[in-house]
Amino acid sequence: FIVIPCNSVHLLIEDIRKSVGIPVLSIVEETVSFVKQKGISHIGLLATSATIRKKLYEDIFQQNAIFVINPDNVDQDQMGEIINNLVHSRQDDVDKNKLLVITQKLADKGVNTIILACTDLQLITPSISNVEILDTMQILVQATVREILIDLPLD
Repeated sequence: FIVIPCNSVHLLIEDIRKSVGIPVLSIVEETVSFVKQKGISHIGLLATSATIRKKLYEDIFQQNAIFVINPDNVDQDQMGEIINNLVHSRQDDVDKNKLLVITQKLADKGVNTIILACTDLQLITPSISNVEILDTMQILVQATVREILIDLPLD
């Protein structure tokens, strides 16, 4: 099977699945399944602007009765700058503090669980008391290990 450790690339997952002859594990589907299993009904979403604009997560979360809260436009613009800096190996406390402020604003809107829906964000994962941060990369890693172990022969 194929694993794609990037959320934004999943905008093309159906095309990818059609073009290959093996299964493609979806970071989005695995994340939604994980959130649903935990019984979470509202989540905050931190992602690239393309992921937000194309509703990569929102549509499937909505189909599963999970309400998504995104950063406002100003904060989403800042998310773009933060992610761009991370992609270019430029990370510092300024970006980490900006991400913390954005995360706190989502928490102030009543969000108790926030999804890091950009695999670069794990490099500066924010921490706020009473808010669970779910990293889509970690969820994908766990799903990958699960899939590998399914095919291992028992001795």
